[in-house]
Amino acid sequence: MGMVYLVNAISPSMFPIPCRLVLNHINTDEAKELLEYMFYNAIGHAGTAAVVSKLLDKEIKANRANIYVNYNDRLIVFALKKRIEEGRVLSEDEINQIGYTWCLVEVEELKDD
Repeated sequence: MGMVYLVNAISPSMFPIPCRLVLNHINTDEAKELLEYMFYNAIGHAGTAAVVSKLLDKEIKANRANIYVNYNDRLIVFALKKRIEEGRVLSEDEINQIGYTWCLVEVEELKDD
């Protein structure tokens, strides 16, 4: 198994191409389990990091890092349920009002069948 990343967004530029992404919704307890051991934090905003810290019972600090994942890596995505306007930074209360979901993204290599 590869590396585990904690993120609040994904972009095509972070993935090896070609690849297959397998996405599944998970709950907070499943996110906690997947993040129990070693992972790389790439949560980019302080308000989001504060909410995620409380949900995971683990200190998460904002870290605006560019990441590049490999085959067999997994990303735990904390995603808002609504898109916000460009440049807006949300507080912890605003994030809780909007709502959120967790997703597990698994990066698979495309193989010739």
